[in-house]
Amino acid sequence: MKNDPQQPQDPGIAGKSDLHIQAETNVYDSLQAANQIPVQEKKTDIKDLADSLHKENPLKKLRTLEGDLAQNVGKPIPVAPRVVVQSQPTEIADPKRSMYVLGLSGILILGGLIALGFFLIAKFSPNDELVLKPKPGEIIAPDRTQEIHIATGGMSVVEAYREQKTQQPQKSGEFFGLVFTQGQAESKKNLSVQDFTTSLAPTMPASLKRSLQPDFSIGFHDANGWQSYLILKTNSYETAFGGMLSWESTLKQDLAVFLTASATTSSAGIEGNNRAEGNFKDLVIKNKDVRILYNIFNEPLLMYSFFDKETIVITSSVITLEELLARLVTSNFVR
Repeated sequence: MKNDPQQPQDPGIAGKSDLHIQAETNVYDSLQAANQIPVQEKKTDIKDLADSLHKENPLKKLRTLEGDLAQNVGKPIPVAPRVVVQSQPTEIADPKRSMYVLGLSGILILGGLIALGFFLIAKFSPNDELVLKPKPGEIIAPDRTQEIHIATGGMSVVEAYREQKTQQPQKSGEFFGLVFTQGQAESKKNLSVQDFTTSLAPTMPASLKRSLQPDFSIGFHDANGWQSYLILKTNSYETAFGGMLSWESTLKQDLAVFLTASATTSSAGIEGNNRAEGNFKDLVIKNKDVRILYNIFNEPLLMYSFFDKETIVITSSVITLEELLARLVTSNFVR
């Protein structure tokens, strides 16, 4: 006997799975057999009820590995998109270019070493042709030197100086130095600066003379004719500076021999083009303060300057003064 589909469902059956219903059916069949209940009728009612419930609320199937494999056989397997990164091509070094760079580097290094070698040789190797080194007793190194012996009763310093100035051949730009000596044989020695200045410059202030050191240089320089120069060393700048200012009033008479060969050399005065006009004036030459005396034509007649606090330079030409300052720099470098 079948159940009416309009009748309400048995609450004991709703929500049970097929296996569960089958198990209950088997139990019920066993009980019916024992109680002699018609089995066929009961089985039919329970099965129909289970089918109807399954149609109204279909159960989701359980997923298994075997089921997934059977379902997806023959279908393409999805693959995650690949990101392709294109690498930059590796540049292979050109052997010729590498050799060129290596060769150029070697040439530059070799050139630098050669330049350094020439610099060191020029700086530390003695070379009398390039840089003249002053001899003992000299302040600068002249191009030529003449020794003049001052004997007792012979020529004075001024007379010997004038003679050499008028007789020595001139060579453009050349420095000609004079070395005054006294004594004979083993007692021969250079004339002291005190004896020299006493003979050359009798009115030099005594304080200035006492401040002078033994070394001095005197001679000529060819700059449009022989130009005289005298270089003195002092151990007291303040004393020497004040002494030179005091000596200005008679300096032109004492150093008359310093003027050109046509000058009148008597102590009475200087005539012609060598006549002084006014007093010494200040001038800057080669960044050095210079005291300069002009003639009546506003031309330099005499001048002096302190190269440093120990060195006094006296001359009759601006060109000679500039050359003397340059040689003093060189002499200090090679000493």
